[in-house]
Amino acid sequence: MMILRDLDTRKDVKGGTSMGHHSDKPDQLNGTSWVALRDYFTLWLERLELFYNRRFEDLDTKTTLALTAADKAVNKAETATEKRFEGVNEFRQTLADQASRLMPREEALSKFGNIEKDLNALDKELQTLREQRSGVTGRELQRDQNRQDVSTKQSWMIPMFIIGAIACINIILNLFWMLKK
Repeated sequence: MMILRDLDTRKDVKGGTSMGHHSDKPDQLNGTSWVALRDYFTLWLERLELFYNRRFEDLDTKTTLALTAADKAVNKAETATEKRFEGVNEFRQTLADQASRLMPREEALSKFGNIEKDLNALDKELQTLREQRSGVTGRELQRDQNRQDVSTKQSWMIPMFIIGAIACINIILNLFWMLKK
């Protein structure tokens, strides 16, 4: 920091130096003292102006760098969001395709119900044919019918289990395939 003593001392018109000498009147400084003070404050203001100009230039540079970095970050975030939405849209399309290809539960149940009724009707016809052929007594007929009912129920359990297992495996494979993409 510069102080008043650091300035050059110049000779006054009246023969004194510009520093520390007063005019003949005790309440007035001579003209050169005012010049020295003015020079001091001018120099001081120039240095302040230089300091603040450099500071504003540094702030401007830092602000420009920060804005550039922010723009890059925003662009990266937008790109990542677009990629994510593309993946989500593909997943939605896959689900829509899967839903359009799969049979609704009600329809499947009604078809299996119709098939079961037809099989029961065929079983009854088969039993009546066996009764007519063999001439079996009522008790033996009842025993045979109970065995056939049990075997019919068991024979349907295995194919239904296989169909269910295949459907589960298909669903799992489709999910892995979608997650892989």
